[in-house]
Amino acid sequence: MAGRPHRIPRPCADCGRLTPGRTRCPKCERVARAKLLSAQPWRAVYDMPAYRKVRKCVLARAKGICEAVEGETRRRCGHRAVDVHHIVPISRALTWSQLLDFGLDPNNMAALCEKHHPQAHRRR
Repeated sequence: MAGRPHRIPRPCADCGRLTPGRTRCPKCERVARAKLLSAQPWRAVYDMPAYRKVRKCVLARAKGICEAVEGETRRRCGHRAVDVHHIVPISRALTWSQLLDFGLDPNNMAALCEKHHPQAHRRR
């Protein structure tokens, strides 16, 4: 029979209700997301359609290549860029206006590969 394979129901990690192929049921997922956003409101930027558009623009600007420079030769890395890194962290925003300024400004973003994105966070 053609069609999508059935997902094996698993118990929700929080309430124990059976849910298909997830660690949390939809209700517990909404509650967990709300808790996360109340503790770290800056994460809301990542859910915005405007952020997704700016992210695509940043990756297009870099032509899909990591913008990190290596060594004293200052050559670009050359690996495929998969992540967009905020140069000024959006977690430093004190107001909603600053959050939008930091979070949606393409000049505050760099396209990085899987190797250089974690390195950029460790350098802070």
